[in-house]
Amino acid sequence: MAAAIQFYPLDIMYRVEENKPKIYLFGKTKDNQQVCIIDEEFKPYFYVMLKKHADVEQFREKILKLEVEEKGHIAKVEKTELADKKYLGEDLKVVKVYARLPADVPLIRSVIKDWEIIKSINEYDIPFVRRYLLDKKITPLCLTEASGDFIANANLKVPAFKADKINQLSTDTITSPKVLAFDIETYNPLGKRFIPEQFPVIMVAFYGENFKKVITWKRFKTDDDSIE
Repeated sequence: MAAAIQFYPLDIMYRVEENKPKIYLFGKTKDNQQVCIIDEEFKPYFYVMLKKHADVEQFREKILKLEVEEKGHIAKVEKTELADKKYLGEDLKVVKVYARLPADVPLIRSVIKDWEIIKSINEYDIPFVRRYLLDKKITPLCLTEASGDFIANANLKVPAFKADKINQLSTDTITSPKVLAFDIETYNPLGKRFIPEQFPVIMVAFYGENFKKVITWKRFKTDDDSIE
């Protein structure tokens, strides 16, 4: 029987494992325990709008056969489906194209954008983790619930919970979170251009509740014990 856990999302990332993307949603439970919610079911996708009178089924068949190779990796379309979308006030049927990996989306798009029957390609540039939060309607720091089971995961330092379902419960937010602010200063005579190999970090400052620290490259006399 699946368990349920309530938590506040604090950070999100994804990893490619066994040739599939997995969402890692880090947070704290209502009793202030660290946890990582893992969702293996979410797939990267984008939308394709075809020109009028285009053969939709022919397009779907063609794109499913597409293979795009880059540096030994082959990007493929996993599946397609029809979707209802509103575009500039008009109700349309578009093709929702699912890729195997997030990095495959721009590779596939780079090839099909020149196909004559395509009117536009939409939402291909939304980062994968942002797409996940948008689709799941999850707001970071707000109370969220996941159903599933705890699993062993040697790659994590916190308990891992594999989710079958996840949804935001309310707009209640975490209370008294631990926050650490930091600021980095670099030497850079060229202005905005950033070349870390030539222009190094010269100072880092940290500040949080009952904690402050400045680490700098230059030695000088000071009575401030927060400076190192």
